[in-house]
Amino acid sequence: MDIRAKGELGLRLTWMATLAFVLCILGQTLLLGLFLALVLVKERNEWLSRQVLAAFLLGIVESLLGVVGSAVSVVYGIPVLGSVFSLLFGFVFGVLGLALLVLAILAAVHTAAGKEAGVPVLDKLAASAFHKAEPVAPAPPVAPAPPAPPAES
Repeated sequence: MDIRAKGELGLRLTWMATLAFVLCILGQTLLLGLFLALVLVKERNEWLSRQVLAAFLLGIVESLLGVVGSAVSVVYGIPVLGSVFSLLFGFVFGVLGLALLVLAILAAVHTAAGKEAGVPVLDKLAASAFHKAEPVAPAPPVAPAPPAPPAES
């Protein structure tokens, strides 16, 4: 990917891909969705579309992590176990949130250099959205077995 290539909007493609991950870092999922729509409709560049889609999916994962964290907070009301659950879930969700933040920062750095974002599962998912499925060749028909010869007596 040429890092100086410009798109239809007159902006560098690498800058727009990096912007998508910056929006992901800032937690702007709705704005990231609008940016994805703009890129898909106006730019029509497959590399840029894959990177912005990966950023959008990472933003969705971060949002879902927040929703699950809020849903689990109901358990915190248990008198004695609430503080244990609060400590345990706070640690787990904190580590997961930090890991997603580090992934987003690394992806932003990679896209600024013109490389693939490198988000483990979401890159493959974004790439599969742009590749057409190859038609599967039909299986050859199974021929019936020849009849067995008559038994001799």
